Amino acid sequence: MGEPSVICLECRKFRKGVSENGTPLSVCQVCRRFTRAIEERAEADRARRERARLRAEQAERRARRRDVWGSASDSDDIFPPHPTSSEEYMSMIQAEAAM
Repeated sequence: MGEPSVICLECRKFRKGVSENGTPLSVCQVCRRFTRAIEERAEADRARRERARLRAEQAERRARRRDVWGSASDSDDIFPPHPTSSEEYMSMIQAEAAM
């Protein structure tokens, strides 16, 4: 048995038909290719929006958690960073020069 031919419902031409998952569709191969590309693009856009939504929710949860439990940046204000050895040496030299 050959490939089925259809009168395409989109372009109204008599062409080779398309079957998807064993089910014949009433569109031609050319039109199905275009509609499939549009569907794939829409699916990719939906997935991109979903990932962006999940990232925003995750950032919001992090911000709430930071407000409740505090964060490393908040603790930096409480405990100033230790000076490096070169900073300590420079402060000793400046103290000796001031004497």
